[in-house]
Amino acid sequence: MRERQFYLIGSWTSGTELEVTRKIAAVIQKGIAEGRRFSFNDEILFNIDDRCTIDKNTTLSIAQLFTKNLAAYKKISLSFSDEHGRLAEKSRGFPMIRDMIVGPAA
Repeated sequence: MRERQFYLIGSWTSGTELEVTRKIAAVIQKGIAEGRRFSFNDEILFNIDDRCTIDKNTTLSIAQLFTKNLAAYKKISLSFSDEHGRLAEKSRGFPMIRDMIVGPAA
């Protein structure tokens, strides 16, 4: 695990998207620990690999979260596993997050 990188583990699907997006927004806006907040210009990477379950609605949820709710954070990027990347490409929200994707999840 690397500094300023998140590894999403669990379910980010239509049934959990509200809870997941709230948790991610809270961590980005309030920080992980006291005095460890993220600035608007910090580079932050979200790894969405095979430890995270996604569905066709996840990409739209990601787009809403990162391009609207957390739009002030300009250097958020996403890394999908190959399988999740293929699913994301077929989803409605993909055009809104395409520029945020940096490559396959490590």
